[in-house]
Amino acid sequence: MDMTEAIKEAYAYADPAVTLYETFEISHSTWLNNILLVDADRALSTPQGDFRPATIKASLPETDSSVRGQMKLTINCLPKAHRDALFAAAQETDPVYVKYRQYTGPGVAPDAELPVSLSVASIEFQGDFETVVTCLYPDLVNIPFCRRIMTTGILPGGRV
Repeated sequence: MDMTEAIKEAYAYADPAVTLYETFEISHSTWLNNILLVDADRALSTPQGDFRPATIKASLPETDSSVRGQMKLTINCLPKAHRDALFAAAQETDPVYVKYRQYTGPGVAPDAELPVSLSVASIEFQGDFETVVTCLYPDLVNIPFCRRIMTTGILPGGRV
């Protein structure tokens, strides 16, 4: 089953009375406040913060084993202060992270979210109004850790 068939099936069985709000939290170590965006026409207040409305076209990471998960966000009409902050953060050595969450309404906990934050691989500004952010999952396979102590076959922390 490809993604198009899965989406069609999800639409067929989805409750039409439920609205899903897709949100994106963009963070960097030098920022005091993260950029909180919701793909909607009005702001969304949640326990995690107040998300500003934006027009966002998002392609979420695929789970195919042959590809490394990539999420691409195309954000239209991002405020100039946010564009400037993204541009400045892209020049830094510290990574920029994006956290995806899905809500069913204001004032509630997330209904779904990606298990880890994705790191921004590139930020492109196309024209005056469009910002394209490409994000990747962290490279969990090549993270250095003591394989003598932690293995996949033995409970992490157990000695081999």
